[in-house]
This record gives sequence, C-alpha cells and structure tokens, in this order.
Amino acid sequence: MRVGRSLASVRGDNQGHAFEHLDANVDLILRQLESDQIAALEKFGEHLGGGVMFIQISLSKMWLFSMYEILRETCDFPSCLGAGKSVYCIRKDCLRCRVRNLRDELNPVRTALAKLQPEKAWKASPSKRNYHPSLLLDESSGSFAWKAHSDRRGSCATVSRLEFSNKVLEVLGPE
Repeated sequence: MRVGRSLASVRGDNQGHAFEHLDANVDLILRQLESDQIAALEKFGEHLGGGVMFIQISLSKMWLFSMYEILRETCDFPSCLGAGKSVYCIRKDCLRCRVRNLRDELNPVRTALAKLQPEKAWKASPSKRNYHPSLLLDESSGSFAWKAHSDRRGSCATVSRLEFSNKVLEVLGPE
C-alpha cells in the first residue's frame, strides 16, 4: 500500500488506485495461493489444478494488468526535471525513472496477454495476430509466469507474477 501511495503522489492522486487496498489485497491472496502450490508440490508431487489453478492464473493476469496500468499512468506525468512526460532523468533516486524500467520489463508479457500479439508487432510485422505467450508454473515459488516474444527486443521475456511483485516492492518500496 505504501508503494501505491508513493506512485499516487507522483500522479497527484489523493485517492490512489482503489485507495491502494485492491491491488495490495489481490497480491496477498496470490501470495497465499502461491504458497499453497508449493505445499501441494511438496506433499503430493503435483500442483493444485482445477478451479484453484484457474483462479490463480486469472488473478495473476489481472494483477499484472493492473500493475502495468498503474506504472504506465505514473510514467505519463512530467519528470522530476519538470520537462514533458517523455523526458527521463535516469537518476537512481528518481521514482518515476524506476517506474519506467518496471513498466518496460512488464510490457512484453502484458502486450501478449492483453493484445494477443508480440510487443511492437504492429510496427514490425502486422500479420502477427492471435499470439499467445507460454504459461509456466515456477515450481520453486508456486507462481505462474508467462514467456512472450518481443518484436521490439527481438527476444523472449519471461515475467513471473511473484518475482515481479517482489521486484516492485524492492525497487519502489521505502528506503
């Protein structure tokens, strides 16, 4: 919730994104589901399937979409240099520049999940449609991840929901 409040502060948003509770609570629910997956793998040798798995995948996707939009919206505000939204200072103490790096890291998977095409496919190869990233279960964390090709980068990117959540807290959390 503190991370959400600091991002809302950059945007001048007194209420934050759903008062910051929604994303934080979904993150906590997913962390519990991920722990349950690890426990099931250790106890039964297989992950929880069925409804539990589908809920976890769906909530993970929605959480990633929500995080991307929060990060994207924060990047749309002017930089600490007072210049336009496309100017970045690249200072380590600049919250907005750290947000941009996280947004860019998430974008290849977000684009593939939301638009069903690789990142920047509309510029590089407009015929790429109905593209689906690979769904992976990280057996060490119980988290789902997606692997997607990026036409902009010319390579694949993999984003684990839990790893990304941890990185957001590490990069944007209180110092």
